[in-house]
Amino acid sequence: MRVSPWIVLVYVICTVQGITHLRGSHGYFESPNFPEPYHNDITEEWSIEVRKGYKIKFKFTAFDLEDSYDERPCVYDYLLITEGGEELERFCGNPSLHHYSSTPRINRWYYSQNNSITVRFVTDYSNEDITPTGFSSHYVETDIDECAILDHKKRTIIEDWDELLTCNHFCVNIPGSYYCDCRAGFELAPNNHTCVAKFCENQHLTDLEGEIKSPDYPLPYGKLSNCQWDINVPKGFSISVTFFEPFDIEEHVDEGCVYDTLNIQYKDSSETYCGSIPPHVNRTWDLNTRDVTVRFQSDLSVEATGFRFHYNTSRIRCLKQLRAPINGTITSTNEKSYYEFEDAVTFACDLGFDMVGHHRTVCNNDGVWTHDEPRCQIISCGSPDHLTAVEYSHIVHFAEKEFTYLEEVTVRCNQWYKQTRGYATWKCEHTKKWIPHGVSTGGSDIPECRPMCGVKGAEDNSLFKPQISGGTLSKLHEWPWSVFLNFGSTRNLAAQVGLCSGTLISPNYVLTAAHCALDTVGHVRQVNHIHVWLGVPNRTVDESQVKYVQVEKSLIHGSYDTKSGSKWDYDIALFKLSETIIMSDAIRPVCIPTTGDQFSMLVPTRRGEVAAWGLFNAGIQASNFLLHAEFPIIATETCMSSYRKRYEDAGRKLPANLVVTDNMFCAGYEEGNSGTCQGDSGAAFVMEDNATSLYYEMGLVSFGLNECGSTTTYTSFTKLNEVVVRWILQNTDDLK
Repeated sequence: MRVSPWIVLVYVICTVQGITHLRGSHGYFESPNFPEPYHNDITEEWSIEVRKGYKIKFKFTAFDLEDSYDERPCVYDYLLITEGGEELERFCGNPSLHHYSSTPRINRWYYSQNNSITVRFVTDYSNEDITPTGFSSHYVETDIDECAILDHKKRTIIEDWDELLTCNHFCVNIPGSYYCDCRAGFELAPNNHTCVAKFCENQHLTDLEGEIKSPDYPLPYGKLSNCQWDINVPKGFSISVTFFEPFDIEEHVDEGCVYDTLNIQYKDSSETYCGSIPPHVNRTWDLNTRDVTVRFQSDLSVEATGFRFHYNTSRIRCLKQLRAPINGTITSTNEKSYYEFEDAVTFACDLGFDMVGHHRTVCNNDGVWTHDEPRCQIISCGSPDHLTAVEYSHIVHFAEKEFTYLEEVTVRCNQWYKQTRGYATWKCEHTKKWIPHGVSTGGSDIPECRPMCGVKGAEDNSLFKPQISGGTLSKLHEWPWSVFLNFGSTRNLAAQVGLCSGTLISPNYVLTAAHCALDTVGHVRQVNHIHVWLGVPNRTVDESQVKYVQVEKSLIHGSYDTKSGSKWDYDIALFKLSETIIMSDAIRPVCIPTTGDQFSMLVPTRRGEVAAWGLFNAGIQASNFLLHAEFPIIATETCMSSYRKRYEDAGRKLPANLVVTDNMFCAGYEEGNSGTCQGDSGAAFVMEDNATSLYYEMGLVSFGLNECGSTTTYTSFTKLNEVVVRWILQNTDDLK
């Protein structure tokens, strides 16, 4: 860049909002009332600016300000000089009386770094006993020696040195600016600082031999070089190169060739070099091609020695030695030990293998075979994606499988899941398809894994001790399908009111009583006010030790109606969970009866079990521990008779809608034993199938006339009969 030195200099003074702006090549500023004493409590400010490319020098012809009288410099009256927001100087005192570093020297020049400074004069309130006269100063613009500054930075800067722009050939200082110039053969880059070699760009070489080297080799190569040599020799010739030392191209100590690079492109190869060791040192490098592109690029930082190499040519051959593929054969009519232009080779694969590639290849005039050798690959059926997609399963030793001809894979359900249909074993056949083998469990060929239901846990929990009379403390994970429900705007595992129980019947559904899905005024609860807890043996544990799930949808049986018929008929509801539950030691579903033998288990005198958190509490608090008790099934007539007696003893008549229907049954004790309580509603009544040892939910707690802690009559349960089970299966996609 160039600036003309013939400019008329104008001295300008203007004052804007209490700041005096001084513009021009020279000027002066002085304290108010100078040379008379200045006043107390004043602040004056001068903004001084000269032309860009210049800096400011100023000196004092007089200076007399109140001294600080202590170790703190200039805290009473002072003159502050700042540049770019940074403090340049802070002056006070009288140079004829003191020689502090904070006291300026008369007629000594002080310099800014750039073309603008701010001067602020501040006085306090305490000059009654002294009469300092203030100061007078003159300033003049002076040229900045940019070349000297750049040279100093180049020699001294440590941090970000590689981002510093300097004139790498010649720097010429002119008034107010500077410019860079280059040696012959170089041109100035767009950054106006770096000299770039242009004589090596876009060079085309067609001679059968020649030499290529970096700019100024063996002197340091130029910055921002972008050299390119395209070597093109006639067909039928092959290029070979030989590098010479010294070889030195800037290299990153950890990341390699990321600064300056020598790139050689030939055929389908592109190789990049840097460092101090030349490619293929001390030997000729046969590139086996007639076309080579050489690129040399450098950045703005280090300039090293560079490179030099010689190239020549020879008649082309197909140097790549062809071999028979594994599990295959090779045939050639050529008896020579090497191949030249137009020589041909054919390949074949053994039985049971497919050829990947071409069966014939020919040596071209560029020294490259028309095709690479083929591979003889054993027939593959590919990854059995239709089997890996089976939920809750894995393929045995999957990582070791190659999925090739005659190989078998076995689908195995994860722990706590079982195969309910399809084939577990599949074989890769010659058709490249997976074919089922072995015995099917029924249904479609594709296997299906579903949770194992009704498997009761048996791990003792020695940390828990019974604290509540009546009932028995459950073992850890003994009833893995038991679900604790609390209602309201806040989830609360330790809640004592607004509670129910439920049962996990599938990975996505919880079964409970219909009245649990209603609030206290009979409205359907909002799903965000229903909180589901699974795997809860103890409600005092930290929430992170159990599983909390939100509800996506609530579904009450369509025949449940507290206003007509039996108040408790079809007292059953489903909660669809917001996420699919993964089965574990602590969480598993109960079985749902579907066969006549299973439905027939529900007969009087047989016994079932109920596990919940509201059971058997003689006080007003729900149990913190999952408790369970055995309940005998009672005939409906016996149960209704007990209900009528309970009301008659109380001097009341049994309500007409208090009826045990065919969709209900009674169980428990009339007095003196375990009963149900608030918080037990929705809990499962389970029975063990003696043939399979699996537990089935035959009903769920609906209502009782007992007071918590005392048993005076039986508990009524919603019955899972054929009608109710059909409703459950229809609304849970068959418990999926």
